[in-house]
Amino acid sequence: MTDFATVREYFDDWLEIAKFASAPLTDVRNKRRLFYMKKFNILLVAVLLAAFSSTAVAKTPKYVFFLIGDGMGINQAASAELYMRSVGMGDLNFRHFPYVGFVSTSPSNDRVTDSAAGGTALATGFKTYNGAIGLKPDSTDVESLVDKAVRAGRAAGVVSSDAVNLATPASFYGHAFGRNDLDDIAGDLVNSKLCFAAGASISSNELGNDYWVEQARQKGFRVFEGNDRYAPCKGPVIYLSNNTERNDLPYALDRKEGDTSLEDFTSAAIEHLYKNSPKGFFLMVEGALIDHACHSRDAGAMVNEVIDFSKSVDCVLRFYDRHPDETLIVVTADHETGYTLITRGAAEYIGYQKCSVNELTAGLVEMTEGGRIPGWPEVKQLLADKLGLWDKVPVSKKEEKILTQLYKESFLDGSSDVQKDLYNSNKKLAVEAVLLLGSKAGITLFSGSHSGTPVGLYVKGSRASEFSVCRENIDIPRIVAKVAGYK
Repeated sequence: MTDFATVREYFDDWLEIAKFASAPLTDVRNKRRLFYMKKFNILLVAVLLAAFSSTAVAKTPKYVFFLIGDGMGINQAASAELYMRSVGMGDLNFRHFPYVGFVSTSPSNDRVTDSAAGGTALATGFKTYNGAIGLKPDSTDVESLVDKAVRAGRAAGVVSSDAVNLATPASFYGHAFGRNDLDDIAGDLVNSKLCFAAGASISSNELGNDYWVEQARQKGFRVFEGNDRYAPCKGPVIYLSNNTERNDLPYALDRKEGDTSLEDFTSAAIEHLYKNSPKGFFLMVEGALIDHACHSRDAGAMVNEVIDFSKSVDCVLRFYDRHPDETLIVVTADHETGYTLITRGAAEYIGYQKCSVNELTAGLVEMTEGGRIPGWPEVKQLLADKLGLWDKVPVSKKEEKILTQLYKESFLDGSSDVQKDLYNSNKKLAVEAVLLLGSKAGITLFSGSHSGTPVGLYVKGSRASEFSVCRENIDIPRIVAKVAGYK
């Protein structure tokens, strides 16, 4: 680290050289040599002063934001920006942060991580085995950034568009041998020192959301749920969605008026933590539905989820604009999902998709109510209305033949027409139709599984330059703890 003593030493050297340079000299070459030495030292002093100045103003960040796009590989973010630019929406905010890199995501026991091991790595700085929540590979508990922030006198919060006790948010406050031990993790939630927690619901194996809401209230949390939207208050808060029967929020494509959004959660978290913690805070925000869309190989839903995630980044950036010297923003992902590639195509076609593959399946099922069998023209019109196929997106005869064959299997032949992914079961016709639209837009998801490809790291704010050394996901929380002064 550069200090005043070092700068003064070089400055004294420059003064001595300046004296020689001003004295009468008969040797022209010596005078020229002293002239260049003087210029060199002036430049060196300027550089050292600049280095000292930057060190002097690099404050310990008081407010730390850690945003995780679940399943958001580099190509998910890039494809979202391609679409945004194609329709005049500009750039994706976090892709243009001052410090951009990539990190590997492998767990301790495999080449490809799940969200539990990936979340634990990002929360604790330790790799672990797939399925583990807040544990080291030897199954002993490990501290998270939430634990360290609270011990350092800061408030802490977690936000997710999934249930608040699923893998990624759970990794920041819970400990469990398996990510599906939901009631154990819910117990960790209500006994935690979180100042703010938000998610679609509190998921449960046996006891149910309502049971855990009551437990949270008994532990001192104020719980907002249903139509009871967050309002400023003191003390710890759990904020749930308007529909706690679901484990996740609706996709941005399917959101209806009154539905809770990730942006709602993020905005409330920032307001609550800022008002309740004068010493600063740590906030993790997870955009979980990027991963869900990629498991379903739904490029349109995925792109819209990345954009929706960026709205939470916008919330953070508005806070940053008010506290630029005290705020650190880190954006990354726990893993990539979908083996996503960007190919030739017209990115603007994504804008013609009006619902997710889940809702498209629901529309196809609705056509069969009462035992009715819809004709191909009616089904074709639904695909045109919801995806823009034929009307706005060209479909070749060969491509239409594939769709009509799936229509026959689904509606006429009685064949098995369901395709399952990690979270959903959809009609094969709906899946093929959204895959076709994605390929036309130049976004191809080759698989509904996680991959081991590196993910992006995007950093802005106080001490952001220190993240330029990150190569592994576990580097990120270790540097966060270091620069934020968490012990």
